[in-house]
Amino acid sequence: MVNGEISVFINSGLDVVNARQRCKWLAEEVGFHPSDVTLLSTVVSELARKAIALECTGNIVIQSVQRAGKKGICISVLQSPSRKRDEPEFDMLKAPVRRNQFSTDERLLLLASRHFADEFEVKSTRMEGSVVRIVKWL
Repeated sequence: MVNGEISVFINSGLDVVNARQRCKWLAEEVGFHPSDVTLLSTVVSELARKAIALECTGNIVIQSVQRAGKKGICISVLQSPSRKRDEPEFDMLKAPVRRNQFSTDERLLLLASRHFADEFEVKSTRMEGSVVRIVKWL
């Protein structure tokens, strides 16, 4: 198994593509089934696109992980606070329905990610930004 960590700074659409491709590569190296590779890379892509749509920058960290003899992937999406400081605090789970040309409803994405993931965590504050952590085990 590949041991590694990939970090991609998200600031534009090209960064979204880069994060998706790197996630796909690492998931294949870890040994995920092709359908899970597609789901993992889609989750990374959509979360990165959401950050851009909300005018945030962010960092996506994709790691191969191992615990109790199991191997998997951990995806951490770290979004900086919105550039619009006068907006109220943003909670990804309570977000209003927003649609853009790339993504489906954000809440639906988070619910689908939560259903697909073996471990799922969201933390969000106006001053520190948001963190979405997803772990998928083989």
